[in-house]
Amino acid sequence: MTNPLHDEIRAHVLDLIRAGDLAEGEAISDQRIAGALDISRTPVRRVLSSLVEEGSLEKAPRGWRVLRAPGDDTTDTDSLIARLLRDHISGALGAELYESDLIQRFTVSRATVKRIMERLSADGLVERRRGNGWRIVEGLDAPGAVRDSYVFREMLECGALARDDWTDDPDERADLCARHRTLLADVTDGVGPARWFDTNSRFHDYIARGSDNAFVIRALAQQTRLRRLLEYAVFPDLTDVQIRTSCEEHLAVLDAIAADDRARAAALLRLHLRRASR
Repeated sequence: MTNPLHDEIRAHVLDLIRAGDLAEGEAISDQRIAGALDISRTPVRRVLSSLVEEGSLEKAPRGWRVLRAPGDDTTDTDSLIARLLRDHISGALGAELYESDLIQRFTVSRATVKRIMERLSADGLVERRRGNGWRIVEGLDAPGAVRDSYVFREMLECGALARDDWTDDPDERADLCARHRTLLADVTDGVGPARWFDTNSRFHDYIARGSDNAFVIRALAQQTRLRRLLEYAVFPDLTDVQIRTSCEEHLAVLDAIAADDRARAAALLRLHLRRASR
């Protein structure tokens, strides 16, 4: 679909659909398109087949049929991602995903499914398999796993922060403070799950790296990977107040570290993790 002839055919077909010359459900033949453009039917067939993949057409017993007008799939990507991840966490959707199944499940076009899977892949939530298959990465979806994760992180992070050999990184702390304050300022306009998770995970990674202990750092990195799936799934339910509260609690921990009161910092972090686990 990269040569000029294919692009011309595709644009012609989509223009006919947009203009209403080809209505939803109406049959379309390669002969009609080839005759209108005075070309052979072979490239037309290839383009029509590709439009089936995109979700604008569907294969009919004799030729093709208009499925939907291009651009009329208004499904919000973030909402669809949240639905997909929630279905997985609830057990209604397995870890192995196929684009054809998702098209039917969510009643969206193949182009939309490809878009959300590429987003999930870029965010490290799914891995591509053979053909049109994908696999959801391991997450905190077992009964009690979320509670156990928070308990483990409390022992890990608060224990590391309270040790005498924990070392602050002033530059990293300053950067974290700036990120959190910027996020606080942008909450009303929307921050998105990727930015939220990145800011949140950077804070906890900073705590772990201060221990200078490879086991602590690796253990927290694993928890971060496992949390990613759940965080994305529940993000749409977070209120502005909850996001602000979390940011403010992080900043309180950072301020206590800056004041060299790590006992208070550890206590504040413990309180933050326990509140977040509810």
